Amino acid sequence: MSHAVLDNPVWSALTSEQTQLARGTDHARRFPPDIAPFVAIPQHTPASAEALATLVAPGEIVCAIGVIPQLDARWRVITQGEVGQLVRPPALPIQPDDEDDIRLLTEADAAAMNELTALVYPGYFRPGTSSLGDYYGIHHQGQLIAMAGERMRMTGHQEISAVCTHPQFIGRGLAARLITHLVSRIVARDRVAFLHVEAENTRAWSLYERLGFSLRATLPIWKFQRLPG
Repeated sequence: MSHAVLDNPVWSALTSEQTQLARGTDHARRFPPDIAPFVAIPQHTPASAEALATLVAPGEIVCAIGVIPQLDARWRVITQGEVGQLVRPPALPIQPDDEDDIRLLTEADAAAMNELTALVYPGYFRPGTSSLGDYYGIHHQGQLIAMAGERMRMTGHQEISAVCTHPQFIGRGLAARLITHLVSRIVARDRVAFLHVEAENTRAWSLYERLGFSLRATLPIWKFQRLPG
């Protein structure tokens, strides 16, 4: 299976299986701001630059990954970095696991999901992010202590995201169990699981490699703000 759609993942998602969520035109698209902060363009053209500017409110902060727009004086770049894009071959065996305490999260868990992601990896998980796919969690004495779920989706591929463990419960293998659970479901739907990880997050990188993921590409990821006026 070709992984070319992953070169520009946000655009691929918003022009295929998540097109119903897309705001914008053939020159620039985005997720609704209450779902995800990502924007995308298909290529660098004056039309794409203008279209993107109309999609982002003055003062709003957004992110692009893969294909980075050419930004003019209307924008302020906040961060420029790189992210590793890892994929897991579907043919690799999946280690079975006891899933008794892994629970599908629902709207009733929304506040707990937002609280955990804000603590561990702030800025990317929004109130409506969980509508993008299935999110699973593990609880301890009623507290959500670990979670992971499905975010971007395009033909043949499913992203795993929001892999979070409360700092007090790190080292117990909770993230590994949740990822294994998600991979099993994704493979059963005949899709390739992929995810993104920052280069400096060596702990997560090591975990993903142990679970069968390997680096496909290193992509640029920028965070930038539409200036007022």
